[in-house]
Amino acid sequence: MCGQARRTVLTDLRRGVASGPHPGGTQPALRQLQYILFEALSNVLQHAGAQEVTLRARMEDEHLLLVLHDDGQGANGPGANPEGRGSQTMRSRAGTIGAGIEFVSPPQGGYEVRLKLPMAVADEKGSHE
Repeated sequence: MCGQARRTVLTDLRRGVASGPHPGGTQPALRQLQYILFEALSNVLQHAGAQEVTLRARMEDEHLLLVLHDDGQGANGPGANPEGRGSQTMRSRAGTIGAGIEFVSPPQGGYEVRLKLPMAVADEKGSHE
């Protein structure tokens, strides 16, 4: 870690996890969510030069909004490629589970991956659980 301490802060992940509802409601959807978050964290560790990464989660209407923010160099840093293979893969995975995904360089600096995941799942007849 090049002699620098890295700190990971996870917030708002305890509330309501055990009691549901769960994103997408299916194991394959949860697996895709896991892969998206893994890729986003991997990108922070490999490319951002960040000292801190924060994962925030909150309900917004019928969606779960997940925001992974780092305080690194952002999309405009040296050697940055905001639409590289990792971003393309995350975008594709999000699409398979009906989620929206954005890659943002916020005004305060760093970089954010914002994932908006539907919480209601349509069954075969088109109704929601």
